[in-house]
Amino acid sequence: MKTIVELANYIRFQISQLKTQDKHHEFEHLARQFARLRICENILPATGPVGAGGDQGRDFESFRSYLKSTPIADSTFLGHAQNKKLVFACSLKQKIEEKIKSDIATICATHQVVDDIFYFCEADLPVGKRHKLQKWCSSTHRIELEIFDGQALAEQLTNIDLFWLAEEYLDVPSDFYPRHKKTENSYSKYKERWLTQDDTPQSYADFFQIKYCLRRSTFSNNEKPDLRSWINKIGKFLGAGKSEALCQRTIYEICVASLRGLNNLTEKRDLIERYFSTIDNLIVTDLSHIQDSTILLSYCSSAYLHGHFEMDVEKLHLWTKLLIEKIENLLDNDISAGSKCHLLQIRGYASSLPFQKGTTAEINTDDSFEWWEQLLTDDSFEWWEQLLDEVVNAPLFPLEEFADLLTKIATFVGNEERYLKMTKRTDELLSKRSSGFMAAEKCRDRAVAFYKAKNYIQAIKQLHQSKIKWFSAETLHGSLLSMLLLADCYQKLGLLYPAKYYVSCVAYLVHRHDGDSIKSLLPRALFVLTDYCYAAGEWLTFAQITKWALGTYNVYEESSLDIDKNNNIQKLYAHTAILRMITRRLDKNLYQQFEQIYLQWPIDSDTRYVIDGLSTREIGDWHSIEINQLWDRVQTQLSGHPFSDAGKLRQIRWKANGMRWIVEFTNTWLVSAIAEGLVSTLQIILADLANNDLLLLPTTVKLKVGITDQSKILIKEIPDNTEATWRVEFPKHWIGNPDVMEDLQMSITSVAMVTLSNCSLLSWEQFQSKMEAAFAEGLFMKTFSVRPYSELFQEF
Repeated sequence: MKTIVELANYIRFQISQLKTQDKHHEFEHLARQFARLRICENILPATGPVGAGGDQGRDFESFRSYLKSTPIADSTFLGHAQNKKLVFACSLKQKIEEKIKSDIATICATHQVVDDIFYFCEADLPVGKRHKLQKWCSSTHRIELEIFDGQALAEQLTNIDLFWLAEEYLDVPSDFYPRHKKTENSYSKYKERWLTQDDTPQSYADFFQIKYCLRRSTFSNNEKPDLRSWINKIGKFLGAGKSEALCQRTIYEICVASLRGLNNLTEKRDLIERYFSTIDNLIVTDLSHIQDSTILLSYCSSAYLHGHFEMDVEKLHLWTKLLIEKIENLLDNDISAGSKCHLLQIRGYASSLPFQKGTTAEINTDDSFEWWEQLLTDDSFEWWEQLLDEVVNAPLFPLEEFADLLTKIATFVGNEERYLKMTKRTDELLSKRSSGFMAAEKCRDRAVAFYKAKNYIQAIKQLHQSKIKWFSAETLHGSLLSMLLLADCYQKLGLLYPAKYYVSCVAYLVHRHDGDSIKSLLPRALFVLTDYCYAAGEWLTFAQITKWALGTYNVYEESSLDIDKNNNIQKLYAHTAILRMITRRLDKNLYQQFEQIYLQWPIDSDTRYVIDGLSTREIGDWHSIEINQLWDRVQTQLSGHPFSDAGKLRQIRWKANGMRWIVEFTNTWLVSAIAEGLVSTLQIILADLANNDLLLLPTTVKLKVGITDQSKILIKEIPDNTEATWRVEFPKHWIGNPDVMEDLQMSITSVAMVTLSNCSLLSWEQFQSKMEAAFAEGLFMKTFSVRPYSELFQEF
């Protein structure tokens, strides 16, 4: 199932193919049927914004509808309603303005009374030019003109009641049916008609309604009991007198539903054989059938391997061989760039078919039937690389669909260099088409796939790309969400300081943004920040930021501090209770300091009563074990030791890339600001280089950080037989000074590079080459976002 934007883009591509293949009659038939449904029966509202399409949020132009129920005559592209005479015209010409004027002049030369003209064209017509033509038609001929260009048609055909037109006239694949906002109402309405009243289906529109319900009952447990009834109902389209194309679509739907919904394809074996008996008849204009055939053959092969399909494996091999040969033969034809790209994409799919070379499967089986899960072959990438070479010549080819495919296989091939290069190249092409917005979405989607697979390193790489491409006023909300997920990925790796940095960036941006639409992210970001401070053992900082988080929550959230409804509140209550319970035993003075801040929290007496109750409740043996045992237990559950932000001297410790890291500094405000920034940068670099073998020695690195009154940074190695130790001092006037912001960030990065190079067995030239490659991939941009760490430290 595709999103509305993706579906509209794909339909737009298919409309453009009508022009490429000189299919004027198909376009006329599409326009005629569209006019009947959209204008005559008034299926869609007359006005309203449409969010799909190439010009990012353009509102579809309004038009008036006079035909309430009168159908357009079959014999002519003409209609009458409410004493109005309507004329419908269509064209695939590119110089459409001249063509529209010429056709209108011809229509008016007949001396027939015409009230309105509806014009359908493949070429897109900007709103300004459309209004100019409408004004000309009205002033010259006193006739109202409405224009449906290719983009407008594509957007309208994503409607669930019109989508069957795209399937029938534009060869949109069966797998692309649109999402519908009123799913439950539609399903109930169609079920009443087709199952309860048991109507007999006739038209292609009927087929689409039944197919919609069949797919819903296949994948939804609530409607699963209806599945066999829907299979029987759609089977009516296999009767005598039905077109071969409709029969093929019907077989596809029945077989997919039988396998995915009932785990049994054997009883449909005769239908499978009937379906694949037509492989030799495939033609280049039947791209949707070719794609459906590839997907269905993958399902059949997987079902055979999993014991859900009793089939002669020789036939599976033969069908695979014939299908691939047919696709390659079609690619050798003189075809349009768009058709070639589509065939190359399908050919890449086909490379995953397990019975290409014989009756023995060439892939490992698992418990899933998803056809794309086995796309692990070099052969697939070779075909797709050809697609990317060709796609520059096919500007309307739906490249975002290919990007979605790469997202689906991310968890299986995500660490392979060839895959990563392909996603980067695809994103670059998408960026050129959509000012980066579409590419950012695809990066984000792949990051989510990696995140779910717990591949946090690759998720981080994709999110950094998404953050960079998406960062603009128009897409700020998406960028902020990417940064929150990015912070979570760092936290999952135990790298708390880049996690703190990126969530602080979100809070900073939201706090200073004028718009109200993103303000609800402020308490969310601050609550996450308190969570990271708690895990780092920065418990006094946790108390202070919690005070601000609760204050913003009271301002920007409608609901109360309900522990049952808000996960952030649950964590806050739990952390506070544990912290108070432990600190009461460990250190009375620290407990009093924490309580002073805790009493300033903007919470009501009932909430405070709940927290106090949790803090005094005897849970497990926390109240009775020895202090040393208590201390050890707490430290094993935190990244830092309790109250690591208290005392005269601070240490931040972590492990990464086979090395132990210690950053030590005096616990003053300015030094803490710069030292935490250094830790954040180091951890970001270490995560970025995690899959890049730097031959690092398994040693301990200690950085003693301070500030100096001098104007230059000081980096000095200190002799030590047990640790690699450096003294690093940053100029005091750099901290919080916007004029030297870039110098500060570059210096912090340089410290990280010096440290790593001295711990690497690579030669300086080899190490430098790897670093240059990392910076070319945007390493510096990953260490910095919005404001320097030290500035955000002082802000919060």
